[in-house]
Amino acid sequence: VGKKDSAITLRFRNDSSIAILRIRTFEKNSLRAMGVPSFKKTIHQYLSVVTSTKSPYLIIDVRDNAGGSPEYASYLISHLLDTSFIYIEKYKTVNRLHWNDSENRLRTQWYPNSGIGTFRSQKSWFRGNLIVLMDGGSTSTAGDFVACLDYYGRATFIGEESGSNRVVSGGNVFESTFELPNTKLRCRMSTIQGINKFDQVNDGHGVLPHYPVAPTPADYMSNRNPMLEKALEIIRNGAL
Repeated sequence: VGKKDSAITLRFRNDSSIAILRIRTFEKNSLRAMGVPSFKKTIHQYLSVVTSTKSPYLIIDVRDNAGGSPEYASYLISHLLDTSFIYIEKYKTVNRLHWNDSENRLRTQWYPNSGIGTFRSQKSWFRGNLIVLMDGGSTSTAGDFVACLDYYGRATFIGEESGSNRVVSGGNVFESTFELPNTKLRCRMSTIQGINKFDQVNDGHGVLPHYPVAPTPADYMSNRNPMLEKALEIIRNGAL
């Protein structure tokens, strides 16, 4: 379902027992440029197909997904959990008046449509086994997406460590640019900090895979997909 170069594609293997959902971005303009005018309608349609075919396995591929809208990621998660969930607990932004005060340099800020609050599960949520393929290119919202699934123990992760911190979200820019005083170079940097979950220890890591798999140069040259191959092997061996 969906063209090969589309931002979101769904395909099945064998007797439709394994569904593979590829999501290349959560960013609205990029989605439209890659043939997906409505993320929510597409996800609802595709997940409805998966549930109607009673596929016991769903593989979601967010490798090289650089993020986008938290609203889209939380909507997708609502199709994967059987309970209400928290996506982002709080956002803070930099307060310039206290740049050298670690306690006061961040102030709580409310950002609508940024994934704050409690979200309900969809009635037609996917009840089967969930596998997520990820790598260092799974950043920003994609990193928060896998972090949320990891927190709720919903998925088996295959690939490489995600590219975003699993506890503290970053990458949002509140102010457009600023100028360095000496070189006059204009820069952009993250000025918004999202707290994914307060009850986790921040060890500086992203989500770590249950099954580490790193593609080699030979894999790229031969067009092999070792992460997907590992997922299919695990399913064949009944290791989930």
